[in-house]
Parts: sequence; C-alpha cells; structure tokens
Amino acid sequence: MLFTAPVQAASTEFSELPRRDFWLMALLPLVLTAPVLGLLFMLDRAWMMQSIQSWTTLLPDSLWAGITLLGNGAMLFACLALAWRQRPDWLMAAFCALPFATLYARGLKSLIVSPRPAGVLPLEQLHIIGDRLLNHSFPSGHTLSAFGFAAVILLAGKAPRSIAWLALLGAMLVGLSRIAVGAHWPTDVLAGAAGGWLAGAFGVMLAQRWAWTRQRRAEQLLALIVLIASLSLFFVDIGYNQAIFFKYAIAALGTLSALRWLFAKSTGQ
Repeated sequence: MLFTAPVQAASTEFSELPRRDFWLMALLPLVLTAPVLGLLFMLDRAWMMQSIQSWTTLLPDSLWAGITLLGNGAMLFACLALAWRQRPDWLMAAFCALPFATLYARGLKSLIVSPRPAGVLPLEQLHIIGDRLLNHSFPSGHTLSAFGFAAVILLAGKAPRSIAWLALLGAMLVGLSRIAVGAHWPTDVLAGAAGGWLAGAFGVMLAQRWAWTRQRRAEQLLALIVLIASLSLFFVDIGYNQAIFFKYAIAALGTLSALRWLFAKSTGQ
C-alpha cells in the first residue's frame, strides 16, 4: 500500500507533527534560503542561466515541458486528488495555503518589476520551451506552487518517507524546469521555493486549527473545486503543448478521483 493512514480516521482527524518538529521543518529551510538568495543576486544572472541550460538542454524539451506543467495549480490539485481517501488533510491544507501563496506571488510581482530572461537575453543565447514570456519574472509562480504542495505533504505529518521525498524531489525538478524552459532566473526560482514553503506551512496550520475543515460539507466543497480544476485542464491552454497528452492524462485522473470523492461525501461514506 502506498498510503498507510486509516481510511476512517482520515476523514475526521488531521495528522500533526509535534510542534517543535513542525516549526523546525517550516523555518529552517527559509533560514538557509536567505543567504543563498543574497549570493545569487550578486552573481551574473545571464551566466547562471546559460550555465544551467547548458546541462538541461541535454534532455528532451517534452520532458521539461511535462515537469514544468506540474507547477500549475490545477495540475497539482488533480495529482493530489489521488490521495482523497487516505489523506484529505493534504488537499484541505493545500486549499488553505492558496490565499497565502497568491498574496506572496502577486504582491512581489507587482512590487518588483523584473523582466524574464527572454526580455533581457538575445534569443540565440537562450533556449525557450513553450511561449516566450517577457515580464513579471520575480518570483516563480510554478515553483511556489510546487513547493507549497511539497510543504503540505511534509509538514502535515505521518507521510510515508517515499512520498515525502518524491514530493520534495518533484518540487525541485519543477523549479529547475522553470530555468530549463527559459521562463525564470535562478533567483526567481529560489524566491518561489521559499514563498511556497512558507505558504504551505501556513496552510497546514490553518487546516489543522480551523474546525470547519473537518466537516463533511468542507470536503464536499473541496471535492467540487478539485473537479472543476481538473476539468478545466481539458479546455484551458496552460502552455507547453510538447506535453499536452501528459496534461490530459493528469486531467483524467484528477477528474475521476474528484468524482469518486464527491460521490463518497454526498452519500455519507
């Protein structure tokens, strides 16, 4: 079994880390990120971009396109919907993290006017996958979303070690993919990772302390939201057509999982 949490308990109780462990895991990555981010700002960002892309271009564009799609919020909710029966607290915490993540991303993008790599570097010096994006570079929204979901899984408590490591590795690959597709500078990615981790921590705290999130009505509403998000992937162009069949596969899995979840909650299961 991939997940080991009891099915009945999962719908009414949230797993929790000891408070000390929670704050250590929530704040330590942020403390370590700050000096690294400061160092990156001191380096030549064009050189960093080109150095990283010299390695990422060794892999197929379709691979990086598929990985970067996993930073899309609807894609992430569709993936996480697979855990609706064993860990609905993950989905609830991710939903609670949305306002924090949105405020962080939109706030910084509005305050800091930063062109994307394609708006600075000549096209012959940059490998672009997907659409050519020019503005609103800082921070990386896809990376923020991926690390927000990873933080939810790691900080919610009692995640199988394999799933925890997979979530963290996936978030790191999404961040790297934003450089590989030519959409973001390394500083954007690191800032997105820090903000996503913080938003995920806030989401976990809110979900564990807000009594409404434990009600069946809350799960019904969330299942409906996940269903709409998954269905939207069939009709909304989120870019990166190199991985369009991967997008449709995730959309189908998310839709089926959300329908099962909604039906189970509607019938009192």
